[in-house]
Amino acid sequence: MTRLISLRKGAEIMGIDAEELLQILDLLGIEFSYLSSEDIEQEQRW
Repeated sequence: MTRLISLRKGAEIMGIDAEELLQILDLLGIEFSYLSSEDIEQEQRW
């Protein structure tokens, strides 16, 4: 099962801003793709 969250939500959980999270993901070599509108709707239902 895959769990998807938005960049903003991930940053909020970590207590940092979205730009910092993007930098961390880049430094760690973790690929990031933006959520589709369907993914966002699914996240809001959780």
